[in-house]
Amino acid sequence: MLEELKKKSIKKSLFATILLLIVGIGLIVLEFSNLKSLIKGPVQFETLKPEEITEDLIVDASININFGAFMERYEKNTKTNVERTTDLYYVILTGDEYDEDFCFMGLKVSPTYMKRMDKMADASYYGEATETIKFSGAINKMDKDEYKYFKEYLMEGGLTAKEVEEYALPYYISSGALTGGAATTV
Repeated sequence: MLEELKKKSIKKSLFATILLLIVGIGLIVLEFSNLKSLIKGPVQFETLKPEEITEDLIVDASININFGAFMERYEKNTKTNVERTTDLYYVILTGDEYDEDFCFMGLKVSPTYMKRMDKMADASYYGEATETIKFSGAINKMDKDEYKYFKEYLMEGGLTAKEVEEYALPYYISSGALTGGAATTV
């Protein structure tokens, strides 16, 4: 009787084990590029050429030039109707200041960096030296709205639509973030 109960118990747990194994393998497959980025570790952003910049890279960036904020994200408290800024998106250059092969892309930061980033944007406009701010984060692809605001901002800055298509990358560095759901998956 005891032997028969063991066999039934094993049969029941075997199904659950196989199901969980399949779900686990599925998650690993779905998040493979994120997992690969986490294992590889951060890449120095300034060393990347525009064609090497892809979604799900983890980078360490030293930013000393930016061209102002092209977008802000807000959060509204439904009880008090007070809006607060949650994220700011700035236009930055790929590579370092001496690269001839560069593109524009975004940098998403928290509002705590607003004063320093705005001061850097003013200094960049006048060609003055400014402090370098270090960021670590994941490179993400801009969604449709983010890219629309990004392109509009660059065109208002004097670029033509053709130049925007040639020199604008649809990516941003999300400072302080890991790629996708990689942290959860790990």
